[in-house]
Amino acid sequence: MKNFEKIIAGIAFGSQIMKLLYLPMADLLFILSMTVFVFFYFYLSFAFFNNIQLKDIPTKGAFSSISKWRIIGSILIGITISFLCIGILFKRLHWPGADINLAIGLIGAIISLIVSFIKYQKSQSPFYKNILIRLAIFGFIGAALLALPFVNNAGLLN
Repeated sequence: MKNFEKIIAGIAFGSQIMKLLYLPMADLLFILSMTVFVFFYFYLSFAFFNNIQLKDIPTKGAFSSISKWRIIGSILIGITISFLCIGILFKRLHWPGADINLAIGLIGAIISLIVSFIKYQKSQSPFYKNILIRLAIFGFIGAALLALPFVNNAGLLN
């Protein structure tokens, strides 16, 4: 799944380069890639962060070695990253509702970063390292975009 994530991130980044070059379909590619990120993290974060293959999700023993708190934490972090992705999408396309989505996502990301950092210091687990990396990337982009003023589609500052 990590390759899938890199491909979608590459498409999102490439679409922003296309937008800078005024190439057609840039916004459509960005919408599609960020929507895939939203659904991926929202629905599959519990499996992705716990290194469970898609084919193993329906099996009984796939989650036997993972604590329920770790699964719940993975789901909440997936929801947090989904909010950040929606906020990034909305802010980049100048749609209303971007700031509230970014704020909700950043609050969740800060809480998750603190908890994950403390847990990582205690256990040095790759689980927490993966979470810290993703939260840092999406949190930094979200915080940078939240600092920008909202410009509506008419080009006016609100």
